Amino acid sequence: MKKLIAIAAALAMAFALAACAPTEFSVTTDDDGVHAVAKNGAEGASAGEITVEPGYGLCINHIVNKGTFHVKATDELGRIVFDDDLTDNIANFVEASGVFDIEISANAADGTVDIIAYDIEAQAQADATMPESVKQAIEGNSASSASAGMANPWQDAKDAAAAADGAGVGTFTLPEAGMQIDGGPVDLTEFRYMDLLAEADGYVGAAELTVRKGVKNPDHDPAYDTADVSGDYTEYAHKWEIEAMDWQVKCFGNEEGKTMKAIWQSDNFSYSILVRGQGDIHDTYGLGNDDIAALVGAIA
Repeated sequence: MKKLIAIAAALAMAFALAACAPTEFSVTTDDDGVHAVAKNGAEGASAGEITVEPGYGLCINHIVNKGTFHVKATDELGRIVFDDDLTDNIANFVEASGVFDIEISANAADGTVDIIAYDIEAQAQADATMPESVKQAIEGNSASSASAGMANPWQDAKDAAAAADGAGVGTFTLPEAGMQIDGGPVDLTEFRYMDLLAEADGYVGAAELTVRKGVKNPDHDPAYDTADVSGDYTEYAHKWEIEAMDWQVKCFGNEEGKTMKAIWQSDNFSYSILVRGQGDIHDTYGLGNDDIAALVGAIA
């Protein structure tokens, strides 16, 4: 009886601590764009500014776990090019360049919003090679005639095996939970998939970690060919290569030798690793070459 009471008390304390988890809402601006993070049902509003060069457009990429965000983008002439509530996981594209004032608000929200520039021609090429099943998930979701939205093609999976099965990538082997590298212990706990692509999300130490495996050249869609399945279009300050196992791994980061993105290919599959630090080191934190090699060796 005492043991049961102790367990009940521990559970009650855990729930109480969870209920008291602090909310957080922040908006930062850097050379890449405007970034908003909301945690634990945060409320707030803030603003930033982004410059989009000719030939590029405005991409509003958002992952909303709960609640809503609202984004409003206004150009130098006071024209509103985007003004909408964000409630799910899609990317909106606006073919417009110039300097834009960005207003972002969070309403009981948990998630992220990244407003960045995207290469219009490169995006058109990516759309042209998109698998038919993903194309069928595209639907109009516009805030203006110049804006288009992509319906979320992702499906949640209970584990890596289910993600691999749903994506059609065979197996999806990942580092064991608690695997220790210099960056800290590795823990991948969330999984999802779309046609030809599996993903695992979690942490390495305190940094966010995303691993993907995708089919590079599917037999049923010869036009589809991708060496980079990361979905990350950031322009990094540094690029280099390392050798891990039998693979040449391309590494990218904003500080030399600190990998924020790594991509490689094996047989007919493409792989990627994304690392993002917290707070002030979000745009600089990366893993050393030995850590990246260890992760690559544990992924298949």
